[in-house]
Amino acid sequence: MNKRKKNIMIGIAVFLWVFVLIPCMVWGCDLYDVYNNGAYLSTAFFDKGDFYIGWEAVIMEIKIIQIWGGGLLWFYYSLFTLAYTLFLIVKIKISKKK
Repeated sequence: MNKRKKNIMIGIAVFLWVFVLIPCMVWGCDLYDVYNNGAYLSTAFFDKGDFYIGWEAVIMEIKIIQIWGGGLLWFYYSLFTLAYTLFLIVKIKISKKK
């Protein structure tokens, strides 16, 4: 594998990981905020919802993230990114042995 192709593949991996890590950071900050400050939460779009605080708020917010935050689509994207990264590592190691 030449250096240019290797750098392009690493750039693609970094680009993919950005879209895995940014939602994790946003959701982590959101869960921290909901745990400390509480929020009016509901799974319905126009419903005001009930006020939750503490761990009940975190559990409800996780349900909302699963519904509105991509849910399984984001999970499959994360698995694809992990698989691509592992493929890239194996390919680089094989090319170094040659």
